[in-house]
Amino acid sequence: MARYSIGEKGIQAFVNAGMYYGYLAGAWVNPQTKGISHDVTADFKRNDFGLASGLGMLFHFNNMYSISLEWRNNYGLTNTGAQSTNQYNRTNLFQLAVQYHIPDNK
Repeated sequence: MARYSIGEKGIQAFVNAGMYYGYLAGAWVNPQTKGISHDVTADFKRNDFGLASGLGMLFHFNNMYSISLEWRNNYGLTNTGAQSTNQYNRTNLFQLAVQYHIPDNK
């Protein structure tokens, strides 16, 4: 993903934009009946791709420590449903991340 940052060294705002790719390893449905599950992997296409975007803030405390807060969205461009009906399935994922940089004391 590409990132554009603005702001001073202490506090920076940033915007991300790019693409994502996902691969479905498996899908299962677990009804309320205990001990029973159904493999529904064949109901979906395994490959998925789309647009990724995000925005956030980066807080530098000194030359070694920083914390980042980021909101990100993945928006699918592919129909992930394997059935050839009028139904359309796609990814729409929202993420909230908090990152703490731990320096490498080598």
